[in-house]
Amino acid sequence: MRGIVIRDFPVVPGAAEELIRAAAAVNVSNVHVNPPRWIGRDHPPGELRAIGAALAEAGLTITVDLGAVNPAYWPNDDLSDRDGTRARIRLLREAALLGVESVHVRVGSPESRDDPAVAWEAQKAAATRALAALGPTATELEIAVVLKTHEEMASAEALAIADEAGEHVRLGYSAVNLLAVLEDPVVAARRLARRVHTVFLDDAAMVFTAEGMARRLRPLGEGIVDWPAVLAVLPAEAPLIFDLHRAELTVPLYREGWIAARPTATVAEILRIAAAATPNTPSTALDERRRTGLALLPALASIAPGIASNTHRRAQQ
Repeated sequence: MRGIVIRDFPVVPGAAEELIRAAAAVNVSNVHVNPPRWIGRDHPPGELRAIGAALAEAGLTITVDLGAVNPAYWPNDDLSDRDGTRARIRLLREAALLGVESVHVRVGSPESRDDPAVAWEAQKAAATRALAALGPTATELEIAVVLKTHEEMASAEALAIADEAGEHVRLGYSAVNLLAVLEDPVVAARRLARRVHTVFLDDAAMVFTAEGMARRLRPLGEGIVDWPAVLAVLPAEAPLIFDLHRAELTVPLYREGWIAARPTATVAEILRIAAAATPNTPSTALDERRRTGLALLPALASIAPGIASNTHRRAQQ
């Protein structure tokens, strides 16, 4: 299955009909909706079913990003639902009406991880409990809850959260985010493969800075991610989602305590990334990255041929 994040279309589509036309124009069968659309906005169930039916008839599935699950750092405003579980369960049920087969989440941000006001271990523990609480509903609805490898999160940490939270929690593999925590994407792919649900495609170079390194965003195939090697070890059925990141993240490994606060970082992986880093490679313009990535999607998808969507599975039941 080939897909794209909705913000990465040349022109971001609005209504469902526009989304269907835009997906057909770039030859993708999945759109990753971030931020969420339709759900959480008081649409009547019948309207959500109608949108889902239109998408299914066009052969298009959507996945939905629900944002951060981190009640220790960002508690819900509703005092009766501080961990946000009831709100997320409502979103899951609305997503099911659209035919959504997976929802996607993250834990935090580099800022939340390094904020001494709330210990990172407490943030991870609260996120794990909140994700575990979604298990019965996610299993009932056959919706995977996919935790993305985000720029604050080591792959071993993401894997530990998924393992503890339950089988309904899978992982979204993002190589350029793993670079931001100085992990070798191929090594991380081997580590995570058994729990990976979705693969987010992008590429980046790493450059040296006064603080350590920084991520510079590049077209697919022009960064340091060895995508053929990565896809060879990840599940062949994992959907490939074209995901153009924007942030040129600083990786302040020279800052006192930064490495110590990341105990899963290894010298071997840091040295591999340092060996591939350059003094001054710039980021590439978004339009060029989009053109290159969309052209390469069919070739990459031939390595990971895709899966049947929940919409199709439900139709067969």
